[in-house]
Amino acid sequence: MTYNTRRKISLAFILLPGLLWIFGLLVLPQLGMFLRSFQSNMPWVTIKLLSLQGKPEAVVDALKSVQRIDLPSPSEITDRDPAQILREMPAEIAWKIPEPRANRILRQLENAGGKVELIRTRWMLSNYLRFFQNDVYWTVYLRTIYAAFLTTFAALVISYPVAFYIAKIATKAWRTKLLLLLLIPFWVSELIRIFAWLLILGEKGVVNQFLMEFHLIREPIQFLYTNFSVGVGLIYGYLLFMILPLYATLDSLDFSLIEAAQDLGANKVKVFTRIVFPYSLPGVISGSIMVFMLSIGTYIVPKVLGGKSSVWFVELIYGNFIDTLNWEQGAAFAFILLISTLGIIFGLLRIFKLPLGEVAK
Repeated sequence: MTYNTRRKISLAFILLPGLLWIFGLLVLPQLGMFLRSFQSNMPWVTIKLLSLQGKPEAVVDALKSVQRIDLPSPSEITDRDPAQILREMPAEIAWKIPEPRANRILRQLENAGGKVELIRTRWMLSNYLRFFQNDVYWTVYLRTIYAAFLTTFAALVISYPVAFYIAKIATKAWRTKLLLLLLIPFWVSELIRIFAWLLILGEKGVVNQFLMEFHLIREPIQFLYTNFSVGVGLIYGYLLFMILPLYATLDSLDFSLIEAAQDLGANKVKVFTRIVFPYSLPGVISGSIMVFMLSIGTYIVPKVLGGKSSVWFVELIYGNFIDTLNWEQGAAFAFILLISTLGIIFGLLRIFKLPLGEVAK
């Protein structure tokens, strides 16, 4: 066995687990849910009557069973004479019927003497159309996108000075300690960290008790179950994912560039806008992508800290999957969110003219 052959085999053994993980845990489930989003949780079939023969009473009884499904019928079935009803019907009529009942009704019509054609509709866009036709879904979706953008911007504003201080101002000894302090809260479960905000922002929580102790307020302020509490929870939960990419980028910035700019007469604003920020742009975009995607896809934070006015789009997806067991509708909503999120991210990369590989570094 030659060296190149052994090298290819070793490389295959290294790459195979990763490829299996990507294909088995990412590609296949996503493909399955994508195909399911074009189906219906209550499949419909069309029963088409090509001709009506046989005893009028039997045919009308079968048609009454169709009408009791509470679907629109081409001709109203009443207590009139069955023969007259059949004479007034069109030459060809059809009903859309839920598939679980279709076979039973099909047999009834055939036994009544009707010539029947069964048409099954397998693929449909109704799950996607329902999203565009319902104002509630649109409102929740746009509010989620807007809140995720606000969270990302707030996290960037808070994280940038922290990351710059750790990377360029703090000593090496303090740099390690500060990074450790940032990581310690993440040793605890996310659910526990979110529930801690109930104790902080509640009516008898730390914030209200502090404000009332110093007579700044007379009655507790309703912080919880508002958009404010959701925003605080999101920023706190995902702040680290903004700080670390910024720190990694700023740490490689040569401080002599800043000193040279200052020697040439540049003030602090120009140093930041001309040197520091452009250099840190890959870290800014990388951190923004992570915070934005985590914020838009979170379920725990709005569920625990939010109220009725803070419903997240992911909660609608969860409700379709778990509460109503409408996986097809949930899959359609999930793909709408996925495609729109990817579109926003790649759009920002195009605006800032940054290749994806540069951001990944």
